[in-house]
Amino acid sequence: MSKAITLAIIGVVAVIALSTVGTLGYRWLIAPARGAVEQREIINRGQFRIQAYEQFYRWSEERAAIESKLALYPESGLDIRQQTECRGLLAQHANIVAEYNAASRAELTQGQWQAPDLPQTLPHAPVRRCE
Repeated sequence: MSKAITLAIIGVVAVIALSTVGTLGYRWLIAPARGAVEQREIINRGQFRIQAYEQFYRWSEERAAIESKLALYPESGLDIRQQTECRGLLAQHANIVAEYNAASRAELTQGQWQAPDLPQTLPHAPVRRCE
C-alpha cells in the first residue's frame, strides 16, 4: 500500500513538472511572434501616431528657435560667455538634428508617422561658428 501511495505522489509531481515545463516551453516558443504583434499594435495606436507627429514638429520648432537665437550673436568678436552660450546652442542643435534623423529613419516605428510637410532628414552641416 505504501508503494502505491509513493508511486501516486511521484506520478502527480511528474505530471505537474511536465505541465510546467511544457507551458514555459510553449510560451518561450511563441514569445517572438507575440512580441511582434504587440509592438505592431502599439505602433498603430492613435496615441502613438499623434505623439510621433507632435515629436517631429517639436524638434522642428526647437531647431528653429535655436537657429534664431544663434542669429542674434555677431559673426565674430564674441566674449568667453557668449562663446560658451553659442557652443551650447550648437550642441543642442546637433542633438536635435541627430534625434530627428534617427526617428525619421525608424521606418517601422516613428518614421512612418512623420508629417509629409516636414523634411525627411535634417542636414548635419554646422549652422555657424562661435568665434
